[in-house]
Amino acid sequence: MIRRLHAHVRSESGVALTYLLAALLGLVVNLVALGLRYGWDQPQAVLIRDCVTKSKAAAAAIQQTLAGDSNGTVTIDDPNAVVLQRCQALAEQLKNDPAFGSKAGALGRLVNSSLSSVGRCEILEPTTPTVHIAGRDFTIPVIATIPVGSFSNDFAAQASLTGVSAAVGLTRKTGSDGVTTWSGNLAVSGASSQNVDDGATSNIVLTAAGTAVDGAAGEEKPIGPLPDGTCPFGLVRAGNVCRITCSVSKEAITWKKPPPIEAALTAQVTDDAHATLTWQTKNATKATLRGGGIPGTLTVPASSSLPVGRLTKDDTYTLTASAPDVSDKTATATVPAAVGTFIVTLSAGAGGDVVTESSVTVGGKVSMNPPGPIPPGTVVAVGVNGNVVARVGVDAGGLYTANITLPRTTSVGSLVLTNPARSLTVCGSHPASVVTLANNASPAAVQNFVNAAVAKADGGIASNDASLVITHAVKILSATVTWSGSCSGSNDSFSVAGKILRQGDSTQLGIIPCGITCPSSGLSCSPVARVSVSTSVGSLFQDAVWTVNIP
Repeated sequence: MIRRLHAHVRSESGVALTYLLAALLGLVVNLVALGLRYGWDQPQAVLIRDCVTKSKAAAAAIQQTLAGDSNGTVTIDDPNAVVLQRCQALAEQLKNDPAFGSKAGALGRLVNSSLSSVGRCEILEPTTPTVHIAGRDFTIPVIATIPVGSFSNDFAAQASLTGVSAAVGLTRKTGSDGVTTWSGNLAVSGASSQNVDDGATSNIVLTAAGTAVDGAAGEEKPIGPLPDGTCPFGLVRAGNVCRITCSVSKEAITWKKPPPIEAALTAQVTDDAHATLTWQTKNATKATLRGGGIPGTLTVPASSSLPVGRLTKDDTYTLTASAPDVSDKTATATVPAAVGTFIVTLSAGAGGDVVTESSVTVGGKVSMNPPGPIPPGTVVAVGVNGNVVARVGVDAGGLYTANITLPRTTSVGSLVLTNPARSLTVCGSHPASVVTLANNASPAAVQNFVNAAVAKADGGIASNDASLVITHAVKILSATVTWSGSCSGSNDSFSVAGKILRQGDSTQLGIIPCGITCPSSGLSCSPVARVSVSTSVGSLFQDAVWTVNIP
């Protein structure tokens, strides 16, 4: 097997070389005519005549070689190929000659163009440009060919992506078919592409370089310059050795930039103690609202409004709109302090702001500003989600309580019980089946906005509006597994009673071991394991068929 530096002349490469040979033969007539015009005794003409004669012979020999084997290989340092390279060198030498420069330049361009098409680097993957979202991480697999036969230890190939900061060194691999490719995964971070323009393109650039070597396996030696001081075609001289260099670019990415997020928030005072927040967002997939009148962060619709109480001091609310691969957008609005002489606080009962019952006791304290006794007959109005649901009196110490019903609670339909079916085909130990329960209720379905304020006799508000968000959750009361059918396992109870399952939570109820005695002979049966769960919002069950088929 020839392991010398070579360019494979197959299919497309063979066609390119055939065109080269035809072009060289076509130049013969012009070059001979030129030589006759200026006289074959001139040194330049002698060189041209010699090149033409030898090129014709070399071209014929190469054509004969390829004709005998359609998959044949002609090495760059094949004697006939060297003749063509030296003709190219002659053309380069004479390109500025006043008499012969024009024809020599034409000869050089033809040789260069055709030989480059035979021995060029090529990016195989990706095959066509693809669209990617700017600002999102992704990886591009890169596969390339570098048409040389032997590689020195210092040879390296790299792929990079223009327009962003991304590069990877490629690894050489020779397949069972003898074809050598270079491959790697080009990782592009979202941060590097965040600022590209919508519709912009990026090219994959392949670069490779290293000392060209020749010789049998394990005995390779660097290839040096030819006797005339030049390197074989396609190599670059560096001191006393010839180096392989390769660079090719291919369009790979068209960038799509997500539209920017828009967000607006306004606050409008409705009376001495209340205001209404109104907001709009565009191109957002999530919106949250926070401020002094909202404990924590509240997930809200993309565009809506919300009544809030005016506190004892000015309060600024912040709307945050977000979407994948785009920077968040925020907007703020300030609600002025309440007007009045009363100050109200509000808190939930023992359950706090997460409860599992459909009703809850809330309360607080009313005080005067400046400090003083509470006027007899003072009444606090308690509202839920913007609707007044209770009016309660205040005792001499300013305390009040109210029992309210929560309109937004978790439904049993929001609970998802997972009890996987199993298939047993061999005796021995088997992994247990894991049983889980998830609360898939949305935040909007279980969050209750509660507020309280001192009510005027005419129905108005005489204090600030205190508020809190109470979220409904689920309490697990019991969970059991019961078996039915032949060769069934043992009934069991899971130790999960009293566990609280909040919105978005998932918990493991327990595991169901195999529990089936391994027979001395074949066993075929299909017992059913039923998991039943009782919760504060209702009960549900899930059957799992255990298919047993042991030879």
